[in-house]
Parts: sequence; C-alpha cells; structure tokens
Amino acid sequence: MNDQKVQLSTIGWLKVAKKDWDRIHYMLEKKDAEAASFFLQQCLEKYLKAFLLDHGWKLRKIHELEALLDDAIIYDPNLKSFYDLCERVSG
Repeated sequence: MNDQKVQLSTIGWLKVAKKDWDRIHYMLEKKDAEAASFFLQQCLEKYLKAFLLDHGWKLRKIHELEALLDDAIIYDPNLKSFYDLCERVSG
C-alpha cells in the first residue's frame, strides 16, 4: 500500500472513531451506559487501528484491544500505560 493510500485509510478510521466518540456522549446523555461502553470499545479499536496503519501495520480483522495495543507498543512503548484501560473496556 502506498503512502497516500495508507494516509486515506488512516483518515477513514479516524473519522469513524470520532463518530463513535460522539455516540458515547450521546448515549451517556440518554443514560445508556451499556451502549456508551460498546461505542467506547469501538472508538478505541478504531483509533488504535488508525495509529497502527499510520505506522505500516497490515490491516487484519481483529477486535481485541489488548492485542491491538500490543502491536501499537512496538511502535511507541509509551502506549503501554493504556493497557489497564484497554483491559477494563474489554472486560
């Protein structure tokens, strides 16, 4: 995949992640914590995939936040601090 396609792919993931972020707030306003937590997981997954694609990661069908974060930590070890958050959201 060339750099332009990767950038477009990354931007696409970021746009959908932002929509999920907005959905979280909407669901919380409606007092639907279950739906908000679903969109939180989706949002984090898409942000991680965007980060990974931007670093040359080959897109694969995966939804596990911890596994995505493990891959992201290879590119930026500072992301390890988000491991507990990913575990809690997934749990």
